[in-house]
Amino acid sequence: MTSEYNLTNASDLGQVKSIDFANKLGNNINKLLEVLGVTNKIPMNVGTNIKMYKFNVQEASTSNVDEGDEIPLTKVTRELVNTIELTFSKYRKSTTAEAIQSHGFDIAVNKTDNELLRHVQKDIRNDFAQILGNAAGTDYDTRKKALNAKNLQGALAKGRAKLSTVLEEDFTPIAFVNPDDSAEHVANGLIVSNGSLFGMGLLTNYVGVKVIELSDVPKGEIWMTVSENLNVGYANPKGELSRAFNFAVDETGFVGVLHDIQSNRLTSETTLMSAVKLFPENIDAVVKVKIKAESQTPS
Repeated sequence: MTSEYNLTNASDLGQVKSIDFANKLGNNINKLLEVLGVTNKIPMNVGTNIKMYKFNVQEASTSNVDEGDEIPLTKVTRELVNTIELTFSKYRKSTTAEAIQSHGFDIAVNKTDNELLRHVQKDIRNDFAQILGNAAGTDYDTRKKALNAKNLQGALAKGRAKLSTVLEEDFTPIAFVNPDDSAEHVANGLIVSNGSLFGMGLLTNYVGVKVIELSDVPKGEIWMTVSENLNVGYANPKGELSRAFNFAVDETGFVGVLHDIQSNRLTSETTLMSAVKLFPENIDAVVKVKIKAESQTPS
């Protein structure tokens, strides 16, 4: 007997679930980019090298030139300091029939899917934190020196001033701080919390700087950059891959998700693939400020 026309079957529900999962993670990534002010989304192929630079300026012998004399050259070079290969991160979760029967489909599959989503978001956040921390420190430029300030307010002000000397144009400064360093300001109402995203606390602007809590930042340090310096490179899991795998992909193309039933094992599987790199292009526009309270002298 032929099946009824327009019958909704298990594979249809699996595809709907995959689309929902992909859109949820894709929307969260886009919300993060919106918070950070990232507008430069660069579609790439897997294997592409993402490049990070610093600028070197070699001053001319003099800028005081007599009338009619030849003006000496000022040499500006862009130096490559780091390359990052864009690769797919792959995740797979398998739930047995026994787990579904014992705990119910919602806990065994849906809630564990949500945990997988949080795990992927954490990996993206940690990867960005490592890249940003290296750019703020001496990993990519051994001549870089951290600034010092006695409190959070002073650190934000000093970092903003440093960025203004590097960029000398309109910019949107962003500071990533350890939650322990911002807790007192939040408690005293100097900064207000606006919720969280990707495990990062979103705070109101303070001294003209967008403040974001990031636990990866060591206590007593602040990493600062500007929205205009942040970019995201990504590989769309659709394209040629769709000829081999029936991935559900979010609207932007950040993530591909596949839900499938393995009848020979009686398991429900969730497979996810994503290639997303958030990075600062110019490391000169990434600043580290250390908070060092003035020592109390005994009375």
